[in-house]
Amino acid sequence: MRARRHLGGTAHRAPLVDLLTALHESEAHRRAAWDPHHAPRCRAVDPGVPMPRDVSMVKLTATELAKRAALEGTRLMGGMGYTTEGGMEE
Repeated sequence: MRARRHLGGTAHRAPLVDLLTALHESEAHRRAAWDPHHAPRCRAVDPGVPMPRDVSMVKLTATELAKRAALEGTRLMGGMGYTTEGGMEE
């Protein structure tokens, strides 16, 4: 089966690149919340202990990314995204 070409590339590549970019962004948020070298104000309060607001923002970012990845995967797989034969449920 050949991949469908779309504007010089396959149609599924752009959403996957967007998800990868969001994954790196989420990792940067996590690093900023937990690593005292990236977040000097955490060091001032208690070294190595993140601020609750920062942790909440990281959890929100990660949860939204997971939801977006699941929905995008289901969309890319079409009807097979709703069945157990496609492997999307994992």
